[in-house]
Amino acid sequence: MDGFDPKIGSTIYLDDLALVYGTIGVKNASLENTLLVSPNPAQTVINLSNSGVLGSVKVFNHLGQIVFNTVETKPLLSIDMKEFSKGLYFVEIENKSGKLVKKVILN
Repeated sequence: MDGFDPKIGSTIYLDDLALVYGTIGVKNASLENTLLVSPNPAQTVINLSNSGVLGSVKVFNHLGQIVFNTVETKPLLSIDMKEFSKGLYFVEIENKSGKLVKKVILN
């Protein structure tokens, strides 16, 4: 991409792929094993739960636009998605344990 200068930790969303620019390493197993996003597929609400603080929570649409953004200091969060269009969304959670992106389908 002409003029694109990614920084480490940058995330690029392309169709249903999330490309993360950074160093190669071991996937963050602790956040992967403790985070639950349900139900998936969802109708109107998605619930996030973690064994610790959720931290930064962002929801991106299929175009990579942020449609929801918050910092959660508790281990549980319900996101009302009634006003969102049906389709594919990416839920990004980042805290001291790392960063994780999960796909969610809204029916």
